[in-house]
Amino acid sequence: MQNHVNTVARMCFYHIRHLKQVRRLLGPDVTAKLVAAIIFNRLDYCNAVLANLPKSTIAPLKRVQNAVARRLIVTSIPKDLHWLPVEHRIVFTARCYASTVYAVVLCPTICLSVTNRHCTKMVKRTQTTPYNRPATQVF
Repeated sequence: MQNHVNTVARMCFYHIRHLKQVRRLLGPDVTAKLVAAIIFNRLDYCNAVLANLPKSTIAPLKRVQNAVARRLIVTSIPKDLHWLPVEHRIVFTARCYASTVYAVVLCPTICLSVTNRHCTKMVKRTQTTPYNRPATQVF
């Protein structure tokens, strides 16, 4: 894992150096969007596997985030950026994956019986009372 973290940090610092050169031409809002698109996507890619690793392993990624805040995004207070720290981003990603698995794997089996019952009731209702669909205009 240390090799993966170091590779991601190295690539992020490469992009930080290049973004620093063009930051004056872009403006602060475009720079912030580029940072979110380039740097944070690299930090977030496969970071769920970094859950429960020691802080010394995750430290290079934290240095990347601090370098972005210090070199590219110039604000008076770093808390104004509303960025999650790297440790919290990792936990958040892992929990998002867990909730997705729950929603995709477990929920359909539970909801299937409820949906089938609901659909059969709807079919019976529509058969007894016809529904006239209003005409729509195509523009």
